[in-house]
Amino acid sequence: MNLREKLIKLRGQKKKVGTKNTKKQNNLLKGREIKNKFGTCFLIENEYDINYKHGKIKIKDAMKVNKKTINKICNERVFLEEIKKILYIDTETTGLSSGVGTIAFLVGVGYFKDDKFLIKQYFIRDFNEEKSVLYEIEKILKKFTHLVTYNGKSFDIPLLHGRYIFKNIKSNLKNMCNIDLLHPTRRLFKERLTKCNLNNIEKEILNVKRVDDIEGKLIPKAYFNYLKTSDEKEIVKIIKHNKIDIISMVVLFKVINKLYENPTVNVENLKDLYSLGKIHEKIFEYDTSIDCYLKVLEKSDSEFLKNKCLKQLSFIYKRNENYKKATKIWEYLIKDKISFEFYPYEELAKYYEHKIKNFKKALEITEKGINSFYKFKTMGYKKEEIEKLKYRKRRLLRKLNKSNNKKITLPPL
Repeated sequence: MNLREKLIKLRGQKKKVGTKNTKKQNNLLKGREIKNKFGTCFLIENEYDINYKHGKIKIKDAMKVNKKTINKICNERVFLEEIKKILYIDTETTGLSSGVGTIAFLVGVGYFKDDKFLIKQYFIRDFNEEKSVLYEIEKILKKFTHLVTYNGKSFDIPLLHGRYIFKNIKSNLKNMCNIDLLHPTRRLFKERLTKCNLNNIEKEILNVKRVDDIEGKLIPKAYFNYLKTSDEKEIVKIIKHNKIDIISMVVLFKVINKLYENPTVNVENLKDLYSLGKIHEKIFEYDTSIDCYLKVLEKSDSEFLKNKCLKQLSFIYKRNENYKKATKIWEYLIKDKISFEFYPYEELAKYYEHKIKNFKKALEITEKGINSFYKFKTMGYKKEEIEKLKYRKRRLLRKLNKSNNKKITLPPL
């Protein structure tokens, strides 16, 4: 066998490795093959009536989201003309990171059309179909102005963007407005949920129970097994998993929108209401924030949660120069308490020193704070905190010494 024949044989072997053995396929995938200028790929299509209920929410409710509230959810200005211009997108990949070499072997997209919600899932049966899938996704992207994802800013979109570059396909994906639901979900539910992955949000918030689902961490291995064996059993589960992800994003978007829109009316969980108080505080909607904190104080039995609300309220009042209400909170917090916190002592001392110019009262509060610290043998505070109170005490003594025109022996640090 000469060199030319060896090369031809080797070339044929390589081609064989990369080609799907159709004889082993068990035809479990319900869809159709589509062709474009880059080759072929497999498309699975599903449509849902807008009255379809996912957990406790109907899909049609997601068409009624308040566009102004979306700005609060995103923490930025989102210029959305109509809900039907939103494309929900989720990927399943060959790896759990978006590094070089990871590809999206399944890209699912969902959108509203007329009185239906459509889901299209583009599946790569072999690596040579990737470019075809990317091309089909780009055609869909051109019809929409906004994306909704879950962790899409960190994972799905950078991954797809990188693959478009690698495959030399022009795409506007990276420039589209991406409403990543992970971040507002965390801000909203972090006080009561330790995990905010989509699966846990479905269980705890949306009342969605997955049946015969595949764990996300097992998906890459299942896909590589499919490439070797052509067995579609696990791929069917992955497609179902991806489809549920998309529907969950639709109803979660509605749930978050409703809670953000009118928190004191729509929110039942008081920890969520506290979180919404902080959210509105950060966007300078102090009236709404105050209403949230006051309702928690009225309804909650948790001293811990109420103290957190009092802290936030006091700083809002201070920021708005409502010192009457702010000092009332700080005085309450240092009076006959069975726990210790630095900030009410520090804030009251600052108020009497800088606003009232009552150095004696400021010194009295500072000394009370130092004594309380040692009384409770407080753990978890940095040494710098108590040193700040000690430094304030020495400074106040100097001011009193100067104002009284008599010498006072300062205590050691």
